[in-house]
Amino acid sequence: MLLAGCEESPVDEPTPAPVVEETVAAPEPIQTQPAEAEPVPVVELPAEAPAAEEPAPVVPPVPAADPQFGTCKEAVAAGYGNYSQGVDPEYDWYQDRDGDGVVCES
Repeated sequence: MLLAGCEESPVDEPTPAPVVEETVAAPEPIQTQPAEAEPVPVVELPAEAPAAEEPAPVVPPVPAADPQFGTCKEAVAAGYGNYSQGVDPEYDWYQDRDGDGVVCES
């Protein structure tokens, strides 16, 4: 049955909801480099006083030894002699027969 002023209309279908596109924020990029480390503070050490140079020890010059002879008689004949114990290295080469600490006495 139709009512007056009404027309027959097809069955109303529900109106589809409007499509709303949601914008999704892009994810933050992953940091692949390590974060910069804080600089290490430089600690100034107190300056050391320069070491005083010690002078080289004074070494008395070593006298050249006289030539070694077979006996004191030969040394005295060549103009050498009077070697004292603890002073002259030549003293050890000859015999101190009288024990007075001097060899090849002239």
